Amino acid sequence: MFADKRLRLWHLGQVVIQLIVLLVYSLLTLPNINKRGLWSLLICFVFCLLEFTLVKSESEQATRWQKINHYLEVLAITYTLPESLRLISKLILRFNFLNPTFWMIIVGIYTLVMYIPMAKLALAKVQNNWGRIILLALIIFNNTVGAAQIAAADLGYTAALEAAYDSGFAGCFALIIITLLAMHEWGFHAPHFKFGSKVSVGIIFLIICLLVLNIFYQIFPRILANPTWDYLYSTWQTYSFNLEFNLNLKMIFTVLEAGIAEEWLMRYCVLNLLLKIFQNNKWQLVLAVFFDGLIFGMWHLSNISFQSLPATLYQMFGVGSSALFLAAIYLYTDSLLVGMIYHCLYDFPVFLFQGAADVGN
Repeated sequence: MFADKRLRLWHLGQVVIQLIVLLVYSLLTLPNINKRGLWSLLICFVFCLLEFTLVKSESEQATRWQKINHYLEVLAITYTLPESLRLISKLILRFNFLNPTFWMIIVGIYTLVMYIPMAKLALAKVQNNWGRIILLALIIFNNTVGAAQIAAADLGYTAALEAAYDSGFAGCFALIIITLLAMHEWGFHAPHFKFGSKVSVGIIFLIICLLVLNIFYQIFPRILANPTWDYLYSTWQTYSFNLEFNLNLKMIFTVLEAGIAEEWLMRYCVLNLLLKIFQNNKWQLVLAVFFDGLIFGMWHLSNISFQSLPATLYQMFGVGSSALFLAAIYLYTDSLLVGMIYHCLYDFPVFLFQGAADVGN
């Protein structure tokens, strides 16, 4: 009860500070603000006022409104907190009263813990497993891994920090902290990173072989269509000497973000929730793995914002299929680390040769 009270006070303090930031920013910019900016401020004000509902303790038996409100609170808090930090960044840029790099270090540290009250007071109380999956995949993921990038506004700061924030890598740890708290409240154990006792050497060897084949296919996508020695040699010459590589710090962080954050979300959180949903079905494993792949594939539909529809559909099918294999790896090895390493190594040649902008995550 005491810990719950402290969380509510923490949450109340964040809401009050957000309202102060909104008022100060509005007073300073209202005469020159555009229509879009005005709507953004109004949404923030409404969401902040809504957040006061979490200050009051709930009864043991939640009402229908309280159940709906848990969803609204998750949406409101994950939107307003990085938006408030963004407004502070704009004020810092305008008045130049704090070093941008120093501010972004503070932001990076704060984003690791700022959603904890939300995770315990709102997200953890969502009872429907499909609702949990929707919140985690559509709201929690994007607003945690991208919180620091949103907060940066137009600030110019250290290139290494910018790469870590823009790629979402720094936000991986915020995602892990928040979802770990929620999953614990929902009755799930933390994931394992060591091999399970039933893993055989033969299966590990098979996984490694499949990974090598996948990487080979990513690097030489046309070899399978024309497997002649002359073509192999000319392709090798092209990739060895004439291709412009995209190796840089942001690319490396992007690969790590994809491997860590996406595997944590889809294989630990979503897959376990799906196993719970289908626990009384004799096809539990098949259905859980199938829907995990389907959700992961559909999840990449957002990449249509920077690539063509055919390319997006092709990617959705590819990542959805790979998700089936990654889910099988996780269930068999009982190790989330294996899937993370596999995912990173699988994505590395894609980002290296094609660039993150072409393939998304």
